[in-house]
Amino acid sequence: MSQGPKYEFFKRLARIINAGQSRSIIVSGNVNDLFFDGENYVPLVPFLLRRTRVRGLIQIVYELNGPIRMSDSDRDRLRDAWAAWKLGTDVGSLPIKAMGAESAQIDMRRREFDQYVRDSIGNATQALEFLRQLTICSRQCLRERLLV
Repeated sequence: MSQGPKYEFFKRLARIINAGQSRSIIVSGNVNDLFFDGENYVPLVPFLLRRTRVRGLIQIVYELNGPIRMSDSDRDRLRDAWAAWKLGTDVGSLPIKAMGAESAQIDMRRREFDQYVRDSIGNATQALEFLRQLTICSRQCLRERLLV
């Protein structure tokens, strides 16, 4: 992998992530600008996704009027955190509670998460409110930090 140019905005972002200064970080910019990711010049979003892929960080991508994107494993983790947060319980106890009387409530909250993700497509207000709630949820229910 070639060294390539250094980007001041990325240095600041990396310092914030590495120092643990914030549990939630929102990055914005011109998504069509090209940045060298070590192999190719790519748009901002793929650049950030590649350069910030580290353990303990959940990457969420939202582009105006598009879907909220995340990896499948992060989606599962956030879905469970959402259900736990909405039910006022711990994420670790969710599998046990899912075997009991609270199973229907847990399933309903998981479906609610999926519905919010779908409803955010083409609805910026909905998407931003959902992302705001996810940042609150992550502070209370997850060890990982969010990169939106």
